[in-house]
Amino acid sequence: NACLGSSSLTAKEIGFERIAKAIKQLDLSGIILLGGFDAFESLHQFWQAKSEHRELCIPMCMVPVTITNNIPGTEFSVGADSALNEIVNYCDKMKRVARGRTNCVFVVEVPMGKKNWPDLNGSQTSEVFLVYPGETKKETNRRAWSAVK
Repeated sequence: NACLGSSSLTAKEIGFERIAKAIKQLDLSGIILLGGFDAFESLHQFWQAKSEHRELCIPMCMVPVTITNNIPGTEFSVGADSALNEIVNYCDKMKRVARGRTNCVFVVEVPMGKKNWPDLNGSQTSEVFLVYPGETKKETNRRAWSAVK
């Protein structure tokens, strides 16, 4: 039972020599990676580097843990449901406030950049009128105001 720590760097960025040394020093017999796309990428890098570093020839698996739900080969990840629920709860509260006013439009921005899973699914679940994924704040504001006119 050893923990090598956490990082948003990939295995290649940390360095295979350093990782191989830690595996040997801690006498690890397997690795479980928890994380998002960086963990997925690291697992693939480990697989590619096995021929150069025999310490990496141990069982490895990955548990997808990310709110963006962007891990290839997985349907769902730990944390994605919580993020989606928070978005939906927030939008429901905003809709209740908006219904009490006439000619009211509310715009909810989910700052996820190009990782659109939470904002797209949150908007679908909240029954929003318009969604503009992957745009800048300026583009979204322009489109939202033009839709109101």
